[in-house]
Amino acid sequence: MGVIDNNRSLSLSPFATRIAVISSSTAAGYGDFASQLANNDYGFAFSTRLFPAVMQGEQVEQSIIGALNDVFDHIDDFDAVVIIRGGGSNADLSGFDTLELAENVANFPIPVITGIGHERDKTVLDEVACVSVKTPTAVAAYLIDNLSRTLARIDSAAEAISAATMHTLERERLRLARLEQYFLSVFSVKKAHLLSRLQAYEQHIQSAARHQILVQRNVIDGHQRTILHRAASCIARERSRLDLLEQRINSANPLNILQRGYSLVMHNGKVITDPKQVKSKDDLTIVLHKGVIDAIVK
Repeated sequence: MGVIDNNRSLSLSPFATRIAVISSSTAAGYGDFASQLANNDYGFAFSTRLFPAVMQGEQVEQSIIGALNDVFDHIDDFDAVVIIRGGGSNADLSGFDTLELAENVANFPIPVITGIGHERDKTVLDEVACVSVKTPTAVAAYLIDNLSRTLARIDSAAEAISAATMHTLERERLRLARLEQYFLSVFSVKKAHLLSRLQAYEQHIQSAARHQILVQRNVIDGHQRTILHRAASCIARERSRLDLLEQRINSANPLNILQRGYSLVMHNGKVITDPKQVKSKDDLTIVLHKGVIDAIVK
């Protein structure tokens, strides 16, 4: 179909920190992945969002496709998609070899990174993904390394600017020394003029170098603030959702209903909703908010 290389041809952003994760929420591999990202040696702050999916059995294909569709609905919020799972048998990998799933991943508009196999296994999904590694922890390491390479390039650029500045200054000093020797006896005024130009050039280069370093630092600081803000917003949103669920649970608690004066009438452990369910002299238990009453039908 000519699409097998589509996702592999995408490039992962050098500042990729917003990650959509497709995995089972109970999978050990997901826990290892999240822990390694959160506790990386560089202190990088990643923003992850889990899109739960079935990672073994007959539902793997449609479950992952559904999760990819959910990610696509929020595509601007993410830099990459990660598909990971914990261990499992070789037979469990068959769900990752289907044509429809491969088409969805190959045509996905942002890079897809997989970590679903073992050391000796490779699935069709691995073949069409932008990046394929063996385990969830290896995926986390890849994302951390991607940012560390970016940091190294920024540091290298700062060093290169500084080295270029020093090299330029040294070259200009040598040129000036030669000119000074040649024209010392004749062009004393020219000497003073060249010294003035050299100082201005040196200040300009140093100013430009400081400016470039400051610009790169501001870019990094901006990404860090954005990541921290998004993480705080996500936590606040989830806390509000939990508070709402707690209120719903409390409102449906049978004990709260009994507290308002209602009671349960039971016979032989079953709730009575119709007088026809009992007969004269049957034993009843009436459950109240603060206790029970034993009664007999008259």
